Amino acid sequence: VRKGHRKKDKKISPTVIVKIHALMSGAFKKAIGWRYIDINPAENVTLPQRVKKEREAWSASEVKYALAICENPVLKLAMLLALGCMYLAMGCSMRIGEILGLTWDCVDLSEEALASGNASLFINKELKRCEKSSVEALEKRGRSKVFFTFPEWKRTNCKTMLTLKTPKTASSVRTVFLPKTVALALIETKNRQDEEKMLLGSDYKDFNLVLAQSGGRPYEPRQIDQILTAFIQENELRSVVFHSLRHSS
Repeated sequence: VRKGHRKKDKKISPTVIVKIHALMSGAFKKAIGWRYIDINPAENVTLPQRVKKEREAWSASEVKYALAICENPVLKLAMLLALGCMYLAMGCSMRIGEILGLTWDCVDLSEEALASGNASLFINKELKRCEKSSVEALEKRGRSKVFFTFPEWKRTNCKTMLTLKTPKTASSVRTVFLPKTVALALIETKNRQDEEKMLLGSDYKDFNLVLAQSGGRPYEPRQIDQILTAFIQENELRSVVFHSLRHSS
């Protein structure tokens, strides 16, 4: 039974058990290689049966309709960045962490790039909440891949911290060329941010983020999920999670 869960009868799913088994099996294999043990105790385990569910994703017509009726500029830009490359028929749509970790120095919206149709993004980091102890341990060993740590806004002793770190895999570092629709949405966002900075002055916390809250603070994935869920419910759209937009792409 899952610890701390509201429903006392809620069990760990077969999918989670399979993932735990794979992790332990890999650790034991490494232990055999280091000659700490002679056999892998995870080898002869009977795993629970699981039915792989297909992730719900919007069709092309549903995507077009959602973008047409979306009036929230933050959600619309996030969806365009997740879906943007579908217009170029290329499979390199952005993960939510990459979208929220995108900074303006990695966006090429110069007049030359726009005129030649080469407006682009360079994806080299993602926003992620990490365990402080894990990051500190990696820093001591010289293996930390964190570029920047955001300040804490809560006064409580939080065990995690919000960071900009290297992407999920080495192949995730890439340049994405933008269709005109996405480039124009980015220009609108930049202009809106510049106006906010002028109005708020020193009260604006500028972290150079493309998608930032009013005042400059970063969005977290759960906040974008909440905005998307509210948008879906208000407009009676088919229920999907943000990550499924990559599947639509």
